[in-house]
Amino acid sequence: MFETSDKSHSFIRELLALLPFFILHLSSGLSGSFTTILIEHFRQLQTEHLSDLSIYETLLGTFEDYCPIFVAVFGGILQQVFGPKKILIGAGIPSVLSWILVAIRPDSLNFLLGSRLLSGFSNGL
Repeated sequence: MFETSDKSHSFIRELLALLPFFILHLSSGLSGSFTTILIEHFRQLQTEHLSDLSIYETLLGTFEDYCPIFVAVFGGILQQVFGPKKILIGAGIPSVLSWILVAIRPDSLNFLLGSRLLSGFSNGL
């Protein structure tokens, strides 16, 4: 009787330990596919400035990919110092901040680019 209870508590503890990884993985997937929706949203907002549209679309589509190039090395050093679990949990903070930026000002190009930059930073960690 006690073995079953101990096993269920152990299972719950292990499941909770994996929860930050799955949340970050889900957030990363959402951020990656969000770019497609974001470009279409930007097209609808910027109908009067058609000459600059392709440059900004390119930035919105690729801005998330620049950060991991530089942050990955820094993230590896941080993982050696603090451990992978703490860095994985900490990587969720820029991801959440990126979604907050989109929620605050979805019509601002600066906020949208900042959101993509924070999302890339989170992916790089």
